[in-house]
Amino acid sequence: MEKKIIIRLPDDLHKAVKDKAERELRPVSAVVRRLLEKWVKGEVDLDEE
Repeated sequence: MEKKIIIRLPDDLHKAVKDKAERELRPVSAVVRRLLEKWVKGEVDLDEE
């Protein structure tokens, strides 16, 4: 059984995720999951500056 988590995204990042999901015909949750995987691996930086 998968555990669910809640991830809060800033508005601009949320819009980018939604746009990417629509372009690629993928669920938003799949795009967020992949973004989270990349963040954990250190492949992307999500810190606001």
